[in-house]
Amino acid sequence: MKNLELIAIVASIVLLGAYVLYGLIRAQQTQRRKQGRESRGKSREARVERQESRGKRQEARVVVLMLTALSFGQSAWAASSWTVAPPTYDANTHVTTFTVTRTGDLSVSETVRYSTIGLSAAAGQNFTAVQGQLTFGPDENSKSVAVTELTKQSNPAFAYQTGTSRSYRFMVTDMGGFYLAHRDRAITTGTSISGSSIYNVKDLTIQTAEYKITDDGYDKNAPKYIHSSTYFNAAAPSAYFSLAGAELRMTLTLDAKEDDDGYQYLSILTSTTAYDNRSGCKDGNPGNINNSLYMAGFEHNTGSKDENYKSYTFPVTSVGNNAGATNPWGYGTNYILSQQKFNTNRRASDGQLILPLGFSYVAVRGNASGSGDDDWYAKNVIAHIQAVDLQAPRFLSATANPGMHAKGDTVYVSVAFSEIVTVTGSPTLTTSWGSLGYLTGSGSNVLTFRGMI
Repeated sequence: MKNLELIAIVASIVLLGAYVLYGLIRAQQTQRRKQGRESRGKSREARVERQESRGKRQEARVVVLMLTALSFGQSAWAASSWTVAPPTYDANTHVTTFTVTRTGDLSVSETVRYSTIGLSAAAGQNFTAVQGQLTFGPDENSKSVAVTELTKQSNPAFAYQTGTSRSYRFMVTDMGGFYLAHRDRAITTGTSISGSSIYNVKDLTIQTAEYKITDDGYDKNAPKYIHSSTYFNAAAPSAYFSLAGAELRMTLTLDAKEDDDGYQYLSILTSTTAYDNRSGCKDGNPGNINNSLYMAGFEHNTGSKDENYKSYTFPVTSVGNNAGATNPWGYGTNYILSQQKFNTNRRASDGQLILPLGFSYVAVRGNASGSGDDDWYAKNVIAHIQAVDLQAPRFLSATANPGMHAKGDTVYVSVAFSEIVTVTGSPTLTTSWGSLGYLTGSGSNVLTFRGMI
């Protein structure tokens, strides 16, 4: 269509130019005849005028021929039909080869441009960008271009996406930058992230069966624990949460009952071997906090033994650090949070416990105190861990497709962010070239927009 429009415009110029030149020549011929009648004796001057007239006619022919040639020039740049075949991939070299083929009149030489365009993939991170020209001589109908695909990303933001692949485009245009053909290539790369569900709460069972906690100290009560992989396998890699600026928050639920009347204590750690000593652990005070992330002392029916299970949640999010509360679980004022303690910077803004992103274990230890034996039982110990995204995606870069750009051309702009983004609706990108519409990239950290200059 662009070629036809250009031909029509230039053809109009041809007609206008020819008409103007014809008028100039006719006017000069009329003037010459008048001069001949006035002075037929001036033959020498007449000969000069005839020579000038012949020169003007020759110039007119040259100009008309030039304009006529221009009217077919755009078509001549890429008169053939063009295709890009499905590419071939070499798994050993990680090189993909695209073959450009022309059909039609192969008797003429033609030159076209080629380039790669990032769609959800990014040049320099997922593949090596290429651009250049292909010149087809007479009877040549195909040429190939190699693109190297990258297996490691220098910026980890480009190593994660929803799904297992990203894509880029190999595009062919004429010398004026107008589209001829393309082929998209999907590459398997990076690590798959399961969309927004990675930010849902993951309920991870630490211990289901009933077990006894004694008053022998935190060190004598063996820890119940889960490995961090239990969480990260269900959500996303720790490195991705770090990249996204997320925070891991946790609460612990368990069922507890008494075997003897007393105070109950628990400690949450990220090690199976570390513990806090029992110094100061009495009268509802869980003790001095050093290795633990969180400690709590509570009473399962103060003043008397209660052999019935009740469910508890720690931390009590409505209660601050080094504080307690009566009836925080809704069982009455005899079921008391004596005191809870957070280690430095481990209480989240919503009152939950903050886990370090690089944690190895979630381990729970118990203890007890009181007069005589103070044993108690626990079961159904569950960690509820949630990644909270505290940081909006950050802009990294914006890249336009390489090559010649002119009014009427299609332009692509790829915008990269610091983490995976999900598109809803129909976003647009405003540029100095005009407004570009969203094309692809949702579920990766690269969004590509397309529009006409």
